[in-house]
Amino acid sequence: MTTGAAITRQAAISPLQFSIYRVTCAAVLGAIVWRVAQRGLGPIVAREPDRWLGLGALGVLFALFLFPWSRRRAGVVHRIAWVLLFAVFAWDFILKCRNGPFGYTAVVDLVFLGAVCFGKFRIWAWLVMLAAQMAALVVAQNPAVAVFILLLLLAFDGRWLPTRSDARKPVLLFDGECGLCQALVRMLLVEDAAGRLHYAPLQGKSAQRYLAAEDLPVRDFNSLVFASDWNSPGIRPLMRTDGACAALSEIGGISRLLAQARLLPRPLRDAAYRFVARTRHVLFGGPRDPWHDPAFASRFLD
Repeated sequence: MTTGAAITRQAAISPLQFSIYRVTCAAVLGAIVWRVAQRGLGPIVAREPDRWLGLGALGVLFALFLFPWSRRRAGVVHRIAWVLLFAVFAWDFILKCRNGPFGYTAVVDLVFLGAVCFGKFRIWAWLVMLAAQMAALVVAQNPAVAVFILLLLLAFDGRWLPTRSDARKPVLLFDGECGLCQALVRMLLVEDAAGRLHYAPLQGKSAQRYLAAEDLPVRDFNSLVFASDWNSPGIRPLMRTDGACAALSEIGGISRLLAQARLLPRPLRDAAYRFVARTRHVLFGGPRDPWHDPAFASRFLD
């Protein structure tokens, strides 16, 4: 049983999700500044005056995500993202009603605005609106729609994809002598608020017995090993990117979205994995000691 200190209620925005948002905001903000520096504000204002509310909302979100204190107030920032999203689509709906006939895009906006007011319908409204905006980006080839898409992505709620809760005991076996591997395990420990995953270093006694039973290498490790159910021997373990994606899919929130990388061709995924595996000791060094919080001790087999 995982200690109470290690289990918390799943949040709308997790630490990993917040870090991804920060990097995204910094990159997009830099791109906007570069574009304005190159071309000025005149062409943008002249072509897309009705998108400035969306750009302003993005600017507010960027500022909130990039503030040093924002990590401690991630839930507040996420709620502000939804308020801004509602305001932007409400304004877009008003403009459509004023400037033209009441078309299907105005209906989509209206349905979205009504659905987001009710928590149980919010995920479906979010999915429908994201699909509509992606279609508009492809069909109309209007880059300004990317503003709405980015706002929608920033409003993603990790609670929509809860942690798996069946009776299995998934275990991730990792290289205990790899600094990168230990850093990733530390990230998963914090990300996995429900304590779903368990861990064991490949050099440990539990992992060595498991590897021998599964006829896998017991030294010179070049891949992680994921056991979908530690208590059910005979289930084929997963290696490399298949194992990494399977481990991520056990955790709720944005981790389950990242696990969809398994839809990419396996040879491409595994080629990138092998490159990182060959260079990880050179680039990231060895393990730290101590390297994990004692509050998570019960998540390790040994």
